[in-house]
Amino acid sequence: MAATPKVRDYMTKDPVFLYVPGHRREAMKIFVKETLSGIPVLREDDDKLVGIITRKDVFDKPHEDQLAMIMHKDPVLCREDDSLHKAAKLMLDNSVHRLPVLDADDKLVGVISPLDMLAHIADLELNETVEGYMQKAVVPLHRLMPANVALEVMEITHAKALAVLDDAATVSGIITDRDIYARVRIDQKVVESELGPKTEDDNWSWESLRNIMKLYYDIGKIQIPRTPIEKIMVKDPKTVQVKTSVSRAARVMNRGRFNQLPVTDVNGHLKGMVYDMDLIKVLAK
Repeated sequence: MAATPKVRDYMTKDPVFLYVPGHRREAMKIFVKETLSGIPVLREDDDKLVGIITRKDVFDKPHEDQLAMIMHKDPVLCREDDSLHKAAKLMLDNSVHRLPVLDADDKLVGVISPLDMLAHIADLELNETVEGYMQKAVVPLHRLMPANVALEVMEITHAKALAVLDDAATVSGIITDRDIYARVRIDQKVVESELGPKTEDDNWSWESLRNIMKLYYDIGKIQIPRTPIEKIMVKDPKTVQVKTSVSRAARVMNRGRFNQLPVTDVNGHLKGMVYDMDLIKVLAK
């Protein structure tokens, strides 16, 4: 009998973390430098996990400075010896996309996300298809839609990525909010007001600022260009079909490190989107 898959085998080990007391600027610098959307927060005197801070938390409280006032306290967490089934169920039941992982001594040893679990789903070689897991009520965009309008659609639908259709109504691209923000350039003084002057230790680039660009958009410091999204989108994206197996979809997402894939019919017409959070439902049964 195969061993029950454990969190420790799939988690990201030695995760980046922050300490409290601490400041918002420290979190923003990590979001700029790393492709992270959430950071565990520890108490400085004993390294105990006390919270987690996400990019959304920073965006939602742009004028709050103390990490303790921005972070989610008492975050949902799991243990390194927990099964993937338990971790997946915790994520789905609590609508969270990452779990801090603790060892038997309550020390932070990792973080696990739905994307981390896809390797196991891929290995299961399940016959179930994405049709039973995908999101059907999705909003596609047209290739000539201006980027500023596309971003408004994303804001309204709470979607981080949307499929783009060509004039034949077939999928020709996919675009994320980060793709749009990456095209924006802002004054260095605006950045320094949030992050402080750039030092030799700051290896971030203008492109990497897209991790926090939404903050500048929300507080009115930048304007989104009206460039047609076909000039920004990822063209000819990886897709799966309605009858693609869950395991094959997981394999495609895992290899490409994609959080989502457009789902099409045999003629390339959009039928929905499937997200990593959708696929981990097979583990939570």
